[in-house]
Amino acid sequence: METKFPVELDHFFVWVQPKAPEAKILFDELGLHRSGYGEHTGQATASEFFFFENAYLELLWIDDEEKVKEDSYRTTMRWCDRSRWRETGASPFGVGLHRLASAEEELALFPLRYSAEWMLPETYMEVSDTSKQVTEPLYFIVPEYMAVANVKQFSEIITTDIHPWGDKKVTSVRISLPKGEELSPIASEISRHTAIAIESGDSYLLELT
Repeated sequence: METKFPVELDHFFVWVQPKAPEAKILFDELGLHRSGYGEHTGQATASEFFFFENAYLELLWIDDEEKVKEDSYRTTMRWCDRSRWRETGASPFGVGLHRLASAEEELALFPLRYSAEWMLPETYMEVSDTSKQVTEPLYFIVPEYMAVANVKQFSEIITTDIHPWGDKKVTSVRISLPKGEELSPIASEISRHTAIAIESGDSYLLELT
């Protein structure tokens, strides 16, 4: 009997321009309403959020160029390369996962730990060992208190009708990478066991249904 995969989709992010002018496009063309704004102290980034019942979309940008270099230097996140994806060829996407309630074991696919000032003390994100491989999305697991189901301060937003066509849940996410990029083992495992499909395509593209 196959063991159940211990994580599932929590949220996904896209690197955008400062102050996220792309948020207006999501509203004008898709009717999506911004659910909130957040600053990541110590990481030197900020973001706009668009919540669904079971996940959320995050538009992420660098808020302080000098400080983000410090954080990139002390970690393997390579924020600068990823944020400048149009110039560097890096993937502009990140895939956030959360553990299932019963999953407490160490996960070999996520051996790195990342923490920052904006997070609760003694908590960390578990990050895949492909974090330096910038042609793939950044894969990470959020701590329990950050999981979308436990973000109590957003409870009213999560239940708001976001889609004008009535859908509230994300049922699948497809992330395309440029052809010629070989997928890592973790990309294959995520595609096999979760609602996220990572595959080769003509260019970087994120689609959700």
